Amino acid sequence: MEGKTTFSEGLDVGYRWFDKDKIEPLFPFGYGLSYSTFSYSDLRVTRASDSGLDISVHVTNTGNVSGDEVPQVYLDAPEQRREGVQFAMRTLVAFDRVTLRPGETRESAMHVVPRSLEYWSVAENRWIRSGSRRINVGSSSRDLKLSAHTQ
Repeated sequence: MEGKTTFSEGLDVGYRWFDKDKIEPLFPFGYGLSYSTFSYSDLRVTRASDSGLDISVHVTNTGNVSGDEVPQVYLDAPEQRREGVQFAMRTLVAFDRVTLRPGETRESAMHVVPRSLEYWSVAENRWIRSGSRRINVGSSSRDLKLSAHTQ
């Protein structure tokens, strides 16, 4: 090995491997226990001034006790891919944490940095912005409640 480590999994490590192989984990990535329940609504995706994405979603505590929820933003692989370029099926790109009283709704605002929307081209020796991609928002990698497409 001479000081070199080989990662043979490629991009599909952890929850990405479960997604690729269609394996249902006992506790999905991002899963959290709560004494309350939450709903999501009003997903908005807009282009940010830095060329990334601003994501906002309303989170409502639908339970009877106060609780914390962690909205998570996942980016699907591009719909159109160049030959030889690898993407994970879905990648966590942003998250937030909100504390809500019973019945309370709050807007959660998250930012997706521009680099998350790009891939490295070995052939061109530069970062290239990928095409249209689906944005998913939910409480874990397997509980995706809302989706939209990038602009």
